[in-house]
Amino acid sequence: MSDLGHLLLTNLTEAMRQVQQYIVLALGTSVSAAALTFAPSSPNEKPGSIILPGTFVAIDYRIALVFLLAISGLAGAMAYFSAETANGTAHLISSRTGTAAPDLLLAASTFPGIATSPHAAVRYIAVLLPLVFSLIALLRTALKERPVAWDAVRGWLIFLAVCYLPLAIELRHPVGAS
Repeated sequence: MSDLGHLLLTNLTEAMRQVQQYIVLALGTSVSAAALTFAPSSPNEKPGSIILPGTFVAIDYRIALVFLLAISGLAGAMAYFSAETANGTAHLISSRTGTAAPDLLLAASTFPGIATSPHAAVRYIAVLLPLVFSLIALLRTALKERPVAWDAVRGWLIFLAVCYLPLAIELRHPVGAS
């Protein structure tokens, strides 16, 4: 294998690894956001402060919820950028490495991850789950408030859709598929 082929293959595997990590981060933060809304409290009690992992300062649970939802959305956007890079690198491998391209792409497609799954359902569920958990967190929080801030809910939904829709489109085929 040429140096170029080796470099492209290394970059492709790293991009696929990043897709996996960002999707897992998005799922973890959205599940945490949803779980935060299920924290027990009495009807007359104001929600307390919590400490987010990685921080040392207690913050209001609504601020924590905003952080978690924002991280989830941004992780989805970063997963999209990594998936786009992976698909671009796969295209470069097929166009620049000549007859070795099919073998290199076949080897790269054995990387165990969401982006290389041959099943579209796996890729789409991985993109949809963070959205579902974020929606649960948004609706549970909004419905606790009176009056319900539907404009804020719509704004968050637009933000999350802008972050995850391109990822769903980019992952419609496994990375490296022709």
